[in-house]
Amino acid sequence: MFHVKHSASTTAVLEFLSKINPARDWAVSTGPLEKYVDLLLQHAARRNLLSASQQNPPAIWSHIFDSVQPLALGILTGPRTLIDAGSGGGLPGVPLAIVCPDCNVLLVERSNAKAEFLELVRAVLPLSNAAVCSEELKSVLRKQPNDSVLLARALTQPSKWRSLLDKSPMNSTWIIFATEHNQSEWSVAASEMSLHLAATHEYSLPDSSAKRILLQFS
Repeated sequence: MFHVKHSASTTAVLEFLSKINPARDWAVSTGPLEKYVDLLLQHAARRNLLSASQQNPPAIWSHIFDSVQPLALGILTGPRTLIDAGSGGGLPGVPLAIVCPDCNVLLVERSNAKAEFLELVRAVLPLSNAAVCSEELKSVLRKQPNDSVLLARALTQPSKWRSLLDKSPMNSTWIIFATEHNQSEWSVAASEMSLHLAATHEYSLPDSSAKRILLQFS
């Protein structure tokens, strides 16, 4: 049983979302977000979902705040198919599924332990607009609509992203969570797959001056 306590971190996320769309009641997202944090705290160590230094509420909320940043791009307005490539513990796919109930979110994860955790998250929250898939990413892409939005956050190495796709047809939009240190590597990997940089968005997280970057390829 979950004992939901609304935290300052929850408030910060909801304030951010309210700036994007003041007309929407984002408060309905509070409970599921809090439950998700609790689930990550319970299972992170045993299922290798987060590094040891990240297994605490402030760090997890920072991950969630980072995960919902693509909403500011305006590409998630209206119903869309979102594919979280290499979802891991569900970041960014689960937070986006929570705050974007009109979107269908596919959590692609090959690890059995992590996929089992994602299924648990779907059942407990619950998330009717999310599904878990353990197939190879390139096989998944062949079955998805061409207007899907693909997100890569857990795939921290551009070379790994490149090898996973293995020259698969690229007809969708990719949103890459990058840093100023690996931004050029992502661009080179995208160029090798004939993907073009459509937009670059810089931002920082609360209580951090580090520059973070969202790269949009198409």
